[in-house]
Amino acid sequence: MTLVRRIRYYSDFLVIRWQLVLLIGFAMASWYVIRTDNYTKGNISRFDERISAYEFLLRHWGIVLLAFGILLVAFSIMTALFTWIWFLIQARRVMEEMDMQFGKGKQAVAGNVAATVTVPVLFRPLLGLIRVRMKFSDGTVTADIPLTDNVREKNKFWRRAISGSRFLALRDRREYHITEVQFFFQDMFRLVAFPGFIPTERSMYVVPPEKPLLDLKADPNKTEEQEIRIPTPKRVEGEIINYKDFEPGDDVRRIVWKIYARTRQLVVRIPETTDPYASHIYLYASFYHGFPEGRKAKFDSELLNLYKDHVRNLYESLLVTGLDVRFIPDQETSTNFSVDEKEVPVYHISTAHWQTNRDLRSYVVKKDAGLVAVSSLIPVADVEQLLQDLPANVTLVLVKVSDVFRHHRIFKFKDLFFQHTNESLDRVKRSWLLSGFRRRLLKNEKAIEQLLKKSNVNAMHV
Repeated sequence: MTLVRRIRYYSDFLVIRWQLVLLIGFAMASWYVIRTDNYTKGNISRFDERISAYEFLLRHWGIVLLAFGILLVAFSIMTALFTWIWFLIQARRVMEEMDMQFGKGKQAVAGNVAATVTVPVLFRPLLGLIRVRMKFSDGTVTADIPLTDNVREKNKFWRRAISGSRFLALRDRREYHITEVQFFFQDMFRLVAFPGFIPTERSMYVVPPEKPLLDLKADPNKTEEQEIRIPTPKRVEGEIINYKDFEPGDDVRRIVWKIYARTRQLVVRIPETTDPYASHIYLYASFYHGFPEGRKAKFDSELLNLYKDHVRNLYESLLVTGLDVRFIPDQETSTNFSVDEKEVPVYHISTAHWQTNRDLRSYVVKKDAGLVAVSSLIPVADVEQLLQDLPANVTLVLVKVSDVFRHHRIFKFKDLFFQHTNESLDRVKRSWLLSGFRRRLLKNEKAIEQLLKKSNVNAMHV
């Protein structure tokens, strides 16, 4: 965390807000004006012919209004203080019963994620506000979620909890581990904010968004010999009417003698395939990062987001073929969440990261592969080695991660009239456009494209 971010982070925990400092200055200035009297030398209780009745009344009313304002502010601050003390007393119950929902519960689509926080037993300050935000394990903090809604049981008047909802900007496709929930109790004038903390161990994960499906051509590897069966093997079409002429080497027990009795021609029956993987497509998507020099975390995260979006799109585009698609991960996958079997591939894709330990040679099994996805971060020499003896029915897809900011413009016309919300992404894009890492990546990407044009493999790029 940089010094500026650290100062900004800890400044949020100051109890006194700048509004209170401004109000105190205004009150002091008002008292100085009321007390100042060139005629009576500060004694406003003195009344003689040198001060008019109107001025005397005006100054006394000023004192009354100032005192009333001070009492009102004090009352406002006390209501926030009492609710904060009640929170400290009920902290354990809040920690146990607090509920947080993201998207579908613990899983959401990257982008603006709908988040809902429900907290029991707490009371809002009179005309005040309770703000909640969450701190993740990497030190980042979400935007504030105001608890403005009452949660009541059916046919009951008294509320059992308070809740609040907001869309949070969660761009990275990954797991988010919440380590702390922060509370801020503000009075009606937003003059103070009493902070409170609840430690927690909760998690959620963000998946890549769905994209329009691609028209892919990928065939299962039918020549593979398998030893493992599944309960319901897929049936694979044979030759016409599932018979063929007898040839040397065929099993004589498969001769159809009824046909021989009619036609005097030896034919053998082609049995239904018992290979359960003959109708499966193996999808290999390498997360290998071959450019360690010049790497920056802000670049890696954006490149990884783009790559994950395309890998999910490739996986779901293969599903429409009606064949079973097997995603083969190149790294140990997270086991923090128990997901349905059909959601496992997308979960693996969402929680993967760039790795430098397993290259294409040790990852891709060429005789099994149906589709192989590679990024521009893989050196062209590794791609060239992969193309050697690659079966003709394997489709190779190049994901051009250099296009990460292609659809992002730093300035838009509507920014003149509406608040711009992507300042952090703008800074990353400016740094990306001037980086030497980008130039090396583009050079490698062009070399891979030229290699694929010269080869005879079934290749495409996205």
